[in-house]
Amino acid sequence: MAKEYHIVCGENSSNNLMISDVIDFSNENIKLITLLDTLVLGPLYDLKTLNGINDRINWFEEFYQETGFYYHREINGKDISVKLSEITSGDSIFIWLGDDGNEYIWKSAIINFLQDIDISIYIVDWQSIPFNSHNGYDAKLFSLYVCTLENIQLAKQYFKLISDSEKLFFE
Repeated sequence: MAKEYHIVCGENSSNNLMISDVIDFSNENIKLITLLDTLVLGPLYDLKTLNGINDRINWFEEFYQETGFYYHREINGKDISVKLSEITSGDSIFIWLGDDGNEYIWKSAIINFLQDIDISIYIVDWQSIPFNSHNGYDAKLFSLYVCTLENIQLAKQYFKLISDSEKLFFE
C-alpha cells in the first residue's frame, strides 16, 4: 500500500506538526521524517551514499575542538538515508520545509535523493500564504517552526505538487 511521508526540519517543527493534529500519525501508512542536521554549517555529504559524512564529522570536531560533538548528527544522517530509501513509486511526499536557508538546502538534498523514483512530491508554497496580522504587525510565514497550530492548518492548505521544472531546479 502507498505510504505518505511528511518531512520536517528540527524537533520544534516535528513537535508542532504532531501536536497540531492536522496529520493522523497513528495511521501506519503515514510516516514522519525529522531532519536534525544544520546543513548551512560545514561541508555537505551525499545522502544516497553517505559519502563525505566522515569529512563532515571531522570538520565539526576540528572546528569545535571537541570529539564526539557530531555523533548524533551522523546517526540522524544514516537514519534519514534509510528512511528515504524506503520510499517507493506510488508513495506521496509532503515537504514542510520552508524558505529558511537550512531548510532550503535540505529541500534540495531530499528532492535530489528522490529524483529517480516516480512519486508525487508536494511542497508548502509559503510565499502564497496570506499575511497574518499579529498585534497590528504583519507576520509572514516561512517555516513550520514559526507556526502556531492555526498557522499549520493554514499551511496544509497551501501544498502544491512540485513541477518537473522545479524538481530539476532543486536537484
